[in-house]
Parts: sequence; C-alpha cells; structure tokens
Amino acid sequence: MKKHIAALSLVSLLTCGFMASCSSSPVKHKDGVILTIGDEEYTINDAYADLAGLDIETGKKYVIGQDGAKAYYTVVNNVLIQLAVPTTETMKSLVEQEIDEKYYQAAKDNASSNGTSVKEEREKILEGEGVDTVDELRSKYLLARKKTRNTNDFYSDDNYKKLTPEYIETMSPYHVRHILVKVESTSSLINSTITEDNAKKLANVVKRLASTETFGQVALTASDDTSSSDYGDVGIMTKDTSFVSEFKYSLYGYDAFFNNKVEDKALVKERLAIPEEAEDVIGKNNFGIPLSKILDLNKYADVTTSTDKLNVENAVSANYPRNIIWSKYLNNHGTSYIYLDKTAEEIKDEYGVVINENKFSVIPGLSDSLKVLKNNKVGDDYNTTYESVGTNQKILTDETSNPIIVTRAGTGSSDAGYQGVHFIIAQRSPFVNMTSKGDNNEEINNIASYYSLTIPSTTTEEEEESDPTYINFIKTDDRSIYEKRATAIRDSIKSLDGNMEYRIFEDNYAKAKEVNITIDERVKEIIDTYISTGRESAEYSKALTYEKSWIAYLEALTLQQLLVNRTLPEDECIAQFESGTITKGGVCDASKK
Repeated sequence: MKKHIAALSLVSLLTCGFMASCSSSPVKHKDGVILTIGDEEYTINDAYADLAGLDIETGKKYVIGQDGAKAYYTVVNNVLIQLAVPTTETMKSLVEQEIDEKYYQAAKDNASSNGTSVKEEREKILEGEGVDTVDELRSKYLLARKKTRNTNDFYSDDNYKKLTPEYIETMSPYHVRHILVKVESTSSLINSTITEDNAKKLANVVKRLASTETFGQVALTASDDTSSSDYGDVGIMTKDTSFVSEFKYSLYGYDAFFNNKVEDKALVKERLAIPEEAEDVIGKNNFGIPLSKILDLNKYADVTTSTDKLNVENAVSANYPRNIIWSKYLNNHGTSYIYLDKTAEEIKDEYGVVINENKFSVIPGLSDSLKVLKNNKVGDDYNTTYESVGTNQKILTDETSNPIIVTRAGTGSSDAGYQGVHFIIAQRSPFVNMTSKGDNNEEINNIASYYSLTIPSTTTEEEEESDPTYINFIKTDDRSIYEKRATAIRDSIKSLDGNMEYRIFEDNYAKAKEVNITIDERVKEIIDTYISTGRESAEYSKALTYEKSWIAYLEALTLQQLLVNRTLPEDECIAQFESGTITKGGVCDASKK
C-alpha cells in the first residue's frame, strides 16, 4: 500500500551520490511518474490528490495553495538532497548512536522516571518525531545529517567567491570601526545632561584621537563597546545589519552626499535605497563641532556651582556649563565632524593639550559643508539657527585621513540598551575605488578582492606589499584571528539571501539534471512559483522594514532641527551660571524649555 507521498522524505532513496553511478538506483523517472520506489510508482495524480486534494480527473486547470506547494517543494528537495549526498558508513554509525540515545535509551529513562512502560515511551518518541516506525526515525536522522552535509558542501570557498560580487552589489558591505563613549543621559533631543565622568571621557577620547595615537589604539583602551575590542573593529555592516540608524545612515549619508572619493553618488543612493527626503535632511545638514568646545567639556566637567562656589539660583542640571556644551554640540543625532577652530599653539596655551595637526585635514566635499548652531540675540531673546562654519575647515581624521564621523545614538533602556556617542570610520567603503584595470586590461572588482577569503602567511613577510583586505587589515602572527575574520566574511555572505536554501535546491537540481534526473513539468512549475513567491515576499518585507527605519530616522532628525531654538544660548547661559543667578523666566531658565 502506498504511503502518503510526504512520507517519502523519510525514506533513504539512494546510497550513491552524483559522482557515483546511479544506474542501479530504485529511484527512476518514467513518463507521468514522479518516483518509483521498489514496486510502487508515484504519479503526478497521486501527488495532486495527496498534497493538494485536487480532482485531476476533471481536467480543470489546477490551483494550488501555499501549503500544497510547500509540500511539493519539501518532498522534491529532500529527494534531491538524498541524491546529492552519498550515505557513508560514518553517517550510518552516527545515526545509530542517535537512535540508541534518543530512542532506545531515552525510552528506558523516561519509563523509569514516569512509571510507564518502555513501549509507551517509544511510541511517544515516534509520535513526537512525526514518524510511525523506528526505521522512519532512522531515515529522518539520516536525512538531517545529509542536509547538513549538503549545506556545508554548498558553502565551499569557491561558491563564496562566486557569490561575492552579487553580495557586494546587493548588500553594500562596509567594513567599519568605531569608538563608543557611553553616557548617563536620557534620549532627549534638547537640553540633555551628562555626568562629570562622561564629560571628562568624551574630552579625553577626542584629545587622544587628535594626538599621535592611532584610532585603533584609542579604541582598544577607551571604547565602551566591548564587542569592538579588536582595535575598534565592529566587522562588516550591510543593509541588513541591525545597527542603530544614526550609526548606519551617517556612513550612508557621507558617501551619498559628501564623499568626493565616491565616483558615482547616484549609484550609492540607488543601491542603498536612500529616500529622496534625505537630500534636504542629511544632504544639506552636516554639523561641525569645534575642537575647543569638546576640550571645554573637561574644563567644565566638575563645575556645578558659581564662580564663588555657591549654589546657582534657579539652576537645574541642564544649566551646568558641561551640559550646555553637550546639548549644543554633541547631543546631535545627525552627522557631525570635529574641526580645528583654533591653532595648535592656541590649543596648547589655553588647554595645555598638544595636538597633532596631521590628524586634521581639509576633506574635499566635506570641509565646506559644515554647519554649527549660532545663538543670535534678538532683543531679550535669541534666535538659534544652523549657520555655515566657513570654507576649508580642517576636520579630525584617523591616521590614514579617513574623516571621523561623530553621532549621538542610543537604544533600549538600563542594562538592555545604551546612550552614547559614536566616533566612526569606514575602514572600507563599498563605493570607493570600486574597480581597477589588471595587467591585461581586465576589470578587477576591488571590493570583492577586499573580501577575499585568502589567509596570508603569519610566518613570512611575502604579503607585506599586498593590498589590505578585511582579513589582514591589521597584521598578526595569530592565524586564528585571520580564520575568525574569514568566518565573518562567510557568515555575512550567507546573509545575501534570506532564502539561501532555495539556491541550494536549485544547485542540487542542476546537478541532478546532469545525470538525467528530472522533475515532472507540472511539479516543477508549482515549485518554481513557490520559490519565486517566497523570495518576492521576503524581499518586500525586508524593503518595507528598511524604508520604515529610514523614515523614522529622518523624522527624528527633522524634529531635532526644528527644536534648536529651545537650546540654551551657550555664552549667556554659562555667564549667568558663573555669576550665580539664572534669570527666572529668562532665556537661560531651563525649566521652561
């Protein structure tokens, strides 16, 4: 008697693989027959009746639901896996171990614990596994091992190499490094507050970045993100990476609107699906943070009383000088850059800080774009607006002249989240130096080369002159670090397609066709529709989520930019605080803001 066709996935169909001769296989294709197992033939009619409940005898055009289509896919997929992966003696041995542990021994243990019979417990195990017999359970375990082997075989380094160009075009991978300085603050868009220690640490991190230390050295000892302990490396960020919007979209905005090293900004906007509204919100609003103002954070870090060391009348914590500076320059969820507003000599004389002027560079496309909050007095009030800083501003960079992006971000609450400031660099953008010409004038995909899986030697210096890659961007004699980075590339490439199992199915089917194994046309049509529908649904859902995150980000930035008039005027309010009295109801009365 024929079993339900869905149960065929539990039968070990072949013991040979594609590279072996399958001429003696009990699985054969005949016209109108899907599969033949032993003396039983399974026709397309059997499949329709079993899986879709359709009356083929009517001759009507079939309509199949998702569950029915999935059942076709599952059956054929499992058959193809059985065909693709040979059954080895090792597999058999491991399956028998599973049967002993999960069936025989488990039934004995459960019977002893539950006061039941071994037979009852065995029946429960089979029912829980969705099979009728121990042989079917054995086949199920074998199939699971073959699936794992099949997936591992698909993810060979050769296949990764083939997928890399598509991965780059679709996912736009950024290799990113950052320093996070956490702050004890609310997520308020205006008149936020930080602690004395927060102010000192922010100032110290910037001071170190402006010195002879490398970005990585500062990150290693100063970043509050423990996951980036590898010199600030946070790995590969793609469109699907769930970083906070401020972090992710600040990098996107820089490449789309300001990075002159990007040859095709339209391509950036297209691949990153940047909304048109971003042009006005982030394409025209880069913010400048004067270096001296961050150093002032340290100067005022512990100031909570007037110059005479008395409590300040009508003051709240938002009136502390450090918090006025914080709210005006660093509590910005947009994209900011630190610029040199005084000479190195002036910085040294006023703050006792020695800076490395080589860490500040004029960045074409960026240095002329910076805006800063200006408090313009109008009668007894102030009109606060964003105004241009000027041209040819020298911007703080890392040791290789990458501009350091600064953005305020946060997520969650208490131990489940954080509030802080990110200092970010793109170690490798997917839109800079994208291609080059080889010796034979062939086009080289430089981004694909950057994500090569080749692991350099750790014992010779033969790689010293080679171009940097994701794996060797920081040289080491510890091969395990290189292996870890190679694994990170593989894992990221896997994210190219949320339905990568469909690609494995198609790969298996292509190999099956090479040895004259085919699927009935009507079955194949159903499966193709099931796969394409699944892909389209996943892509739509992903695109919708991505679009919503952009909209939420742009709305938050727009709101913050509209609220600038509620920011405390820096000079007057610090002066009022130092004098000991905040004018009640005046422009520095933070309680009314």
